[in-house]
Amino acid sequence: FYTDTEGLAEKFSKLSDVRFVVAPIPFRHELIDQADSGQRQKTVRRPLNVVCHGNARTEKGYHFLPDVVASLWTSHVETGKLHFTIQSNFDRPFGELHIRRARRALARYPSDKVKLLTRSMTPGAYYRVLAETDIALIPYQASIYRNRSSGIFAEVLSEGKPAVVPAGTWIADQIDTSRGRAFDGPDDIARAIAEIVDDYENFASAAAAHVATWRRQHSPRALVSLINEHHREMIGTAR
Repeated sequence: FYTDTEGLAEKFSKLSDVRFVVAPIPFRHELIDQADSGQRQKTVRRPLNVVCHGNARTEKGYHFLPDVVASLWTSHVETGKLHFTIQSNFDRPFGELHIRRARRALARYPSDKVKLLTRSMTPGAYYRVLAETDIALIPYQASIYRNRSSGIFAEVLSEGKPAVVPAGTWIADQIDTSRGRAFDGPDDIARAIAEIVDDYENFASAAAAHVATWRRQHSPRALVSLINEHHREMIGTAR
């Protein structure tokens, strides 16, 4: 059987006699390349676009965002260093109560400073937003994502974006301090964003340099190659 992180493979293997193997995440890179026409940003725009992808729900830390915006408002938003684009569509009819409250709080800000995307996006629209991202905000709850992967995060790395991620997770293990910052709890998210903004050129350069490595490791071709390899092993063992 297959899973996509080392932590999950270890946990699942302990629960049974079945062997679990870590597989690549088979993301189709051309979807991103089509969205930005293969032209990655050459010059830095200001304000930087800090984007939170994914629908608005608890495990993704959406309810942390009003405090994040408030913490950075005077120092970074009003001064023109950054603005936010936040995917804000609910994952269920009417959303969770505290998520609705968080969205109302975010909606009080000017839309040119905090832009809320309140409707589900087509794949094309989603990848255009990803292509326009300068800093990817992944405010997920560490306790839930300890060993989990994230398709959105895999896409962020495939596009070469600096990221803010939860410490103590598989997600955080995939970046070093040159390509992003890990936050230790919701009160630390603003600090992590500010550190990337204040040294953005170096973070962006390091993240872009890692794209080829990440794409070699995580692609449909890499997944098929792994499955074929294990299939050959099983045939050899059965003989």
